[in-house]
Amino acid sequence: MSKDAIFSARIDSRVKEQGDAILHELGIKPSQALSIFYHQIIHHRGMPFDLKLPRTPNADLQAAMEDAQNLEKLSHYPDTQSLFKEVLGKN
Repeated sequence: MSKDAIFSARIDSRVKEQGDAILHELGIKPSQALSIFYHQIIHHRGMPFDLKLPRTPNADLQAAMEDAQNLEKLSHYPDTQSLFKEVLGKN
């Protein structure tokens, strides 16, 4: 493949310096890293990593997460029979 396209982008100078240092340790030129990245985009038909927003837990999940952090609030059962008796209302 001929290399006939020019890629130009502006990024934070500290990010570039840190990235360039890592690429140098790997023996990869920044232009090679961009080429690898674009090949991965083509291969994955999208970004080569997940891009998603974190899920906001609904009220039930949020309550369960809070309960899990406060284990003393949770009911404890000596065995499964005791648990089923309470859940099924058979005392």
